[in-house]
Amino acid sequence: MLGLALQSAKTSSEREPEVPPPEPTPPPAAAAAAPEPTPAAPAPEPAMAYTIDAALVDEAKALDASDTNRSNINFSYLSQKIAKSLMAQSPALDKLEEQYVEMATAWNKGTKPPFCCVEGVKYAIDAVKWSSIQEPGHVVVCVPFYMEFERGAPATAENPNGEESPIQKIDEALFLLENSKTISMDLVFINDSIAEKQDNKDGGSVKLFKSALLDYTKAKDIAINLTGPEDDFESFTALDGLLTVKFTSVGGEAAKGSKAESPEEKTKRLENRGEDGKLRERKGGAVLAGLEIELPSSFADKPQRTIRCLVDGDSAHPIGSFIGDAAYSVLQLGHTAYLGNLKSPHTCVSIVGADAGGGDEGTQARVQNRKLFFSGFVVPFLFPELTLKYKYTGTTQLPVKAIRGDIDFAAAKLPTVQPNVDLGILALVCSFLNANGGSIDSGAVTIRDNVASSTMTSSDLTAEWTKTYGPIFTSAVGLCRDLKPDDFAKLPGWLTTFIEGMEFKHYEILFGGSNTPEVDAIFATMKKFRDAPDREAVLAELEGLFGKVSF
Repeated sequence: MLGLALQSAKTSSEREPEVPPPEPTPPPAAAAAAPEPTPAAPAPEPAMAYTIDAALVDEAKALDASDTNRSNINFSYLSQKIAKSLMAQSPALDKLEEQYVEMATAWNKGTKPPFCCVEGVKYAIDAVKWSSIQEPGHVVVCVPFYMEFERGAPATAENPNGEESPIQKIDEALFLLENSKTISMDLVFINDSIAEKQDNKDGGSVKLFKSALLDYTKAKDIAINLTGPEDDFESFTALDGLLTVKFTSVGGEAAKGSKAESPEEKTKRLENRGEDGKLRERKGGAVLAGLEIELPSSFADKPQRTIRCLVDGDSAHPIGSFIGDAAYSVLQLGHTAYLGNLKSPHTCVSIVGADAGGGDEGTQARVQNRKLFFSGFVVPFLFPELTLKYKYTGTTQLPVKAIRGDIDFAAAKLPTVQPNVDLGILALVCSFLNANGGSIDSGAVTIRDNVASSTMTSSDLTAEWTKTYGPIFTSAVGLCRDLKPDDFAKLPGWLTTFIEGMEFKHYEILFGGSNTPEVDAIFATMKKFRDAPDREAVLAELEGLFGKVSF
């Protein structure tokens, strides 16, 4: 299995003993029947273009076999080591991409190669792409985070879900930046604190992140220029200004206002208070605050040479296997946006078992059903043009995305309560494309999933519903109604009413983990909707199936 790419680590004493060839069979008598034709030998497995050292392969196998959570920083370090060993072979981009397709296909459908070997090839691809961008450009990587005391810290016996997530971010940013001086980068950490929503326990996870980053630069002997005191800096630069690391918050960005809003107006939008004056669920506040930050002055008059990227605060979706793809797609190939496609046949997911923090099979099944319900059903039902007009066939929940800098998020003033604001982001991109032309590109990603550390999956179903999935599911209908009133009026009312009116009881029955045959039948039929040639027929079938469930 991919043995020509992953060098064998067997010694001569471990190899299978040689077996002498059998004696030749004597020719048959003349009267005997003609022999059966010899079947054609199977085609030899294609050799990979670039080899991965046997010691690295063994290291990757051992890491896969361990109980280490898949978002642990050791996976990032090893994938980079493998990528650098590949880069030392002066690889051609097309050959690397062919090698990744071979290995990703094996990971998903065959005998799995070690995950870091697959991801290491992807990192190498991103590094080659980063180095191939010809004209100067700038990449803003926005990292929303809040109360990340678990994932922001190192992994220990007491904290098995530790990821050292801020260290993974800067380490992988430096991995890309060392391959070119043409592209600069801002790494912006946006804390989701505003008004009475504060992240200040024991100094807050902001303090944890800043301290970790400074310790990292000292340990690596990286020269930096600080803005602000060392114990509470605002930003620092490294690599002679090629990298800038910044910290801000939703409240801090709201207080600045923008060209489109006064500080008071922006604060009101990002706080999202209800009629009772209390903060409501604010999914996407830090995401929007990051996307709305003004571009550096050196690129203010050439926004088409910039991209704004979003990566989650955790480490499931590495910078090293996405940002190079995104920058190359937009800044070199000329696309308007680049989206990580979780549905790509070459997207590879490494997930650890329940005993090591990955969630039991029931938890993982709930996660998959939620993804199916929203990205595979609700979104294509409400927004079919994403697939039909702009040919984007990936999921709508986008853990990694990149948008060209001339799309003005500050002017759009998107609300915070949307399906992870991803739907609003895509709607804005589509409206920009409708007016100005352009295209959406997408590609495979690598994912190191750790379900147990996710803030969206817990043993408290009520909290899952009220804090995350209630706003995600129900607000999608209103977004469609506001953006496309004529199209919305043509949708079947039974389904829009159901989605918008969902309550905890619906969530518990559909995603509580104790599925009945009737619920299983609903999800089995939903899987057919997105690619169905006759979606109306699938909806008619679903209407009958929903009627059989007692909510």
